[in-house]
Amino acid sequence: MSRTRARGIQDLRAYLQYAEHGTLDRGPSRDAFSAARHPIEDNLVSALEERGWSCRRHIGASDHRVDVGVVDPRNPARFILGIESDGTSYRSLPSARDRDRLHQRVLTDLGWELERVWSIDWLTNPGREVERIERRLRERESLD
Repeated sequence: MSRTRARGIQDLRAYLQYAEHGTLDRGPSRDAFSAARHPIEDNLVSALEERGWSCRRHIGASDHRVDVGVVDPRNPARFILGIESDGTSYRSLPSARDRDRLHQRVLTDLGWELERVWSIDWLTNPGREVERIERRLRERESLD
């Protein structure tokens, strides 16, 4: 990295580090909960909350948790949208079938409306991803 300042090389290195370790920062973990947190989810929640949406993390009591739930502004007892990422909970499922088909099926059978944020899309253009999620939230809000 000291031989180049090219943004593309820096982004590639960050992505490869994330792909290998699941984090963008390899600093020491503070506790078990922080080890399970995902920086992209943290950033997404912050961005949505800055726009006025209330969010909850890691909803559920089994292997099929929702990474981020956005609270319905008209009914705080329900969620208007669930957001999944390819972070900690995604990587903890044992097979691609579990991650990409069964997990989503279980959650939709439980009544969740879901969106997915892929790390590469977030790292490439987080603003676009926040806009996409917020458009979906506005659509969901107008349906209810």
